[in-house]
Amino acid sequence: MELVFLFIGLFVGSIAAWFICSLKNKSKAGVSIEDYDTLKNEFNIVQNEKARSDERNKIFEDSQKQLQLELTEERVKVIELNASLSTVNANQKNLQIKLDEQKADIQNLQDKFTKEFENLASKIFEEKSTKFTLQNKENIDSILRPLNEKIKDFEKKVEEVYVNDSKERATLLQQIKTLHDLNQQMSKDATNLTNALKGQSKTQGNWGEFILENILEKSGLVKGREYLVQESLTTEDGKRFQPDVLINLPEGKTLIIDSKVSLNAYERYASADDENERASS
Repeated sequence: MELVFLFIGLFVGSIAAWFICSLKNKSKAGVSIEDYDTLKNEFNIVQNEKARSDERNKIFEDSQKQLQLELTEERVKVIELNASLSTVNANQKNLQIKLDEQKADIQNLQDKFTKEFENLASKIFEEKSTKFTLQNKENIDSILRPLNEKIKDFEKKVEEVYVNDSKERATLLQQIKTLHDLNQQMSKDATNLTNALKGQSKTQGNWGEFILENILEKSGLVKGREYLVQESLTTEDGKRFQPDVLINLPEGKTLIIDSKVSLNAYERYASADDENERASS
């Protein structure tokens, strides 16, 4: 994107240089004060547009840095949540082991109590067979009932802890999935933006035409009057061509502008170490 705005700056500088040359040529031809002031004002407008273009370039760079920072933060969050998930899984596994152990202990305790009370009942029946009554049986039930109720309450509490922990784990998994999807979308958007501005020639051409026409409009030129877009022309040998923009200059002159510039080629040219590399770019 920096190359796009650099190209725009070069284009604006070219326009400014053209205005200066036109001004000098007009001076040699005896231009009037009014024409001189007009050209000077147009030159100032172009200079102001270049300053605004530089400012937009800086804003875009800041936004790009902020987006990269946010993407890094989101990735850190995903890593932290993955670590938290591992901890939760480990805790869940430990809790399940403890739950199984507690259930086994409860079952063993219940079996032990049942066996002891069965032995006690048998002993009582053997010793007091003639005196055993309904009241004796109710007394035994009154002893066993509270114990069974306590055991059931304990089992219920253990089950509730297990269920609540499972719900919390499911919620955490959903949050991690949401952050993962967001991270994937942000990475995809950043890749699409890079490809659109640097890898796809058709998109580069459309983007260049859009920027060029925007600059012309902000310079006060009127489409169809001061400049023409995609106008079909014929050369002296009969060949037809269609330039991006034609700017109508004074004295019937015309300036042809082609906005389709390869950003990759310009990047290779700008980063070349010597003139040979720049020439091959």
